[in-house]
Amino acid sequence: MSLDNSFGQFLILLDKIWHFVLISVGNKQIELSNIIIAFSLFYFFLRHYHKIGPFLVHRLAESVAPENKEMIEKIFSVLIGVVLAIFILQIANIPLESFAFLGGALALGLGLGVQHLINNLLSSLIITIEKPLSIGDIITIDGKTGKVTDIGNRCITLNTFSNATLFIPNSSILQSSLVNWTKESKPLIHRIQLMVPKVLDIDEVTESITSLLDKKTSKNISPKVILESLNANYYIYLITYKAKINEDSLLFKHHLNIELTKALGTKIIIENIDINKAWA
Repeated sequence: MSLDNSFGQFLILLDKIWHFVLISVGNKQIELSNIIIAFSLFYFFLRHYHKIGPFLVHRLAESVAPENKEMIEKIFSVLIGVVLAIFILQIANIPLESFAFLGGALALGLGLGVQHLINNLLSSLIITIEKPLSIGDIITIDGKTGKVTDIGNRCITLNTFSNATLFIPNSSILQSSLVNWTKESKPLIHRIQLMVPKVLDIDEVTESITSLLDKKTSKNISPKVILESLNANYYIYLITYKAKINEDSLLFKHHLNIELTKALGTKIIIENIDINKAWA
């Protein structure tokens, strides 16, 4: 067999594989090539679509008020995302109605991918309009607390106080319980329970705690020290202070725990503090 014939047979085989029919829906046949094209375009779209909204807003910068730029950018991104998603499916010859009938893993995966993308884009638009959170806010969601450092078209970026970076889908923001501590206008009551061994002098302990708090806190914190109870082995103190949740208040807890341990010794027990649900 000549080299030309071998190469020709190879091209014929590739053509058969490329046009291999995976499934027929109505009068349309979905070939392997359609799925490959769809996923390739989908991947390219995911990598670059977030640049389109800012580009269009930049072109309209002179005619758009600064406070409206973010909202318009999100609207452009959502509209472009929906249009391009439909456009990709049409180019790939995949009819929209096929998602109601296809059971194949590839088609199902593509359908779910488009669904999640559009869901997050629409959620991003709702977040922009309703503003439940903003960049710089301190929030708690799904038990995780941190500062919002970015609000993207697909997810928000949350930097926790342990310096971990979390990426939370926009749809989760709307579907989960969210506490925005920054937007609360009133301070909350923070509580620290301190258990001090009875071998220490009670007057000296009380004086040490009060003196330490006076040195380490400002008028905005205004802590109070109460000898709440005692048992056979410990004096149990309750330290309360009013503060909004922010980095300063969380660092205050950290430094206070360290200073109390230094001042009173390693035998004390510091119960990590809760935040009273009652308003201050």
